[in-house]
Amino acid sequence: MKPPKVIYLQACGTCQDNECDKCDFNNLSEVTWCKDRIHDSDVAYFSEEAIRELLREEYKMENNIIRLAYRVRTPVNGDIIEVDNSVESAIKKLKGDKK
Repeated sequence: MKPPKVIYLQACGTCQDNECDKCDFNNLSEVTWCKDRIHDSDVAYFSEEAIRELLREEYKMENNIIRLAYRVRTPVNGDIIEVDNSVESAIKKLKGDKK
């Protein structure tokens, strides 16, 4: 099975009291996930693969923009942003690593 790149958490759904800010996720009796958004309050979660793909493309585009900007003054050889290292660093931060 290949999981979807994005899934949605339905923690509240149609709460009767509408006091979502007082909810404690650890004490919820029912939490569901779906590949489709069900409620406006659903929270999107992205796969690590999707984040890696997005970051790689974004960092490559930033390197191209930097190279283009520097051509006017001083040519830049190579990448300013180390794509693979930057992707790994971002993933670690998303997982809670402070470094």
